[in-house]
Amino acid sequence: MPIYLQKISAKIKDWHLVAAACLYSLILAIYYKEISGVDIEYSYNSWTVHLLPREDLEGNLLESILHLNTQAPGFNILAGIILKISSSNYYEIMHYFNIILGAISCGMTYFILFTITRNRLFAFVVSLVIISNPSIYLYEAMNLYELLTSYLIIQSVFFVSLYAQDKKSIYLILFVLTLNILSLTRGSFHLIIPLSGLIFSCLIVSRKDLLRVSLLSILLCLPTLGWYAKNHIMFGFFGTSSWFGANLFSAVIGGHQFQDTPGSKSYVDNLLANGIIHPMVGRHLNVMPRMADVRREGFNKTSTIEFMNKENIFNINFIDVYKIYLHSAINLIKYDPLQWLKTISSSYEKYCRPSTVYKYHIYGRTRSETGNAQKMALPVFIYENIFLGKGWMVSVDQKGGFKMGSILFFVFPLSFLLYLVLLLRDGNYSLYSVVSCINNNPTLLVIYAFVLYNTLVSCVLTYDENERYKFNIEQIFYTGFFGVCFLLLIGRTAHITRGLRA
Repeated sequence: MPIYLQKISAKIKDWHLVAAACLYSLILAIYYKEISGVDIEYSYNSWTVHLLPREDLEGNLLESILHLNTQAPGFNILAGIILKISSSNYYEIMHYFNIILGAISCGMTYFILFTITRNRLFAFVVSLVIISNPSIYLYEAMNLYELLTSYLIIQSVFFVSLYAQDKKSIYLILFVLTLNILSLTRGSFHLIIPLSGLIFSCLIVSRKDLLRVSLLSILLCLPTLGWYAKNHIMFGFFGTSSWFGANLFSAVIGGHQFQDTPGSKSYVDNLLANGIIHPMVGRHLNVMPRMADVRREGFNKTSTIEFMNKENIFNINFIDVYKIYLHSAINLIKYDPLQWLKTISSSYEKYCRPSTVYKYHIYGRTRSETGNAQKMALPVFIYENIFLGKGWMVSVDQKGGFKMGSILFFVFPLSFLLYLVLLLRDGNYSLYSVVSCINNNPTLLVIYAFVLYNTLVSCVLTYDENERYKFNIEQIFYTGFFGVCFLLLIGRTAHITRGLRA
């Protein structure tokens, strides 16, 4: 058979497998929704603090987005569009939208794994294992940006994989575009993400395409930079969200935030006595004070924008409130840096817990109602106890050990070590050759950069709900980890060539 026909045949085979992975995910998602009863409205029925009020998104979307300061705009824009399409069917449309994104991301998972390993059978079988993860289908059934965030991360890695195969610069431009959409969707993926993507693209692209890629990538970063500039001009902070101060304070104060022990209460009282934290912060350690409490603290600004005067988290006064939380967090870091390290340790344990244990999967609209996780009891049990060893970890803790959450506690650092071993081995311990290996297979580097960034931000700058934050990179992490294990076991790194091999 002529070479060009072999290449066409190989591509057809691989896109067939991509379609099969998508279909497998789609069947699972629809089964869980229609047969098991997994329901987005039932799971997270209240209109979350991550979204503007429905009446504002539905009635005045553009003005509401322009004056949004608590979140990146992406998910609110999506919600507003769905409300415009059909307000009464919002949850149903959002659920099926997530299902479609989840199916596409599962197809991309196979393709990425094949690009790394160049082994079709291994990539397909392992990708089916990865996309059987019940977390994917639980987060599809949430009125939250987590599934969309995971999808955008996978899509960005997918474009790097396409570039690794065909060396077409358009894929790097699409990579930078996806990173900017990610930054405008999930506030924790700060401006540094698309800017790093821009630099990375310029480093690996050919010289003849360098000018084109660099100029277009800079243009694509302007909307993200514009959002930061808008917040600086209108609200006095340069960033995605005014909540940063609250998140950082939670990350530093940690478990003392709940004052559920005499020791915690004594610790907070000492901070107040020494002027380390603001008295208002001491009275509202949960970082989510009610608007009535905020007014009693003396914050009584008004805005010309109606929704910024409402009695909710979007009130204009919270911008100033969270600046005080930020100042208290910085003071506490200086006063007791060891406390921050303790919280980081606790956050990492929470981060390593199965994503299925997130509280809004466990119970429904009330704590007495069955949550979506119970409707998927068998796959959740297999995932938590057989795949991640949750039961064994809990047993270790009960016998006097320390909390670890799951085997991910060890697998995360192990995966980075294995990737380093792979680079050093294939590069013959030569820095120049290691760089060449990265250039030949850039997909793994991007995967591990995402995993490292998400882990650091989720454990260092936030506290509580860390298992939810891990879901952002969970699917792509397994893809990279199994890919590295395969390459180490077969004794060589797969060489990237133009096109797909039969």
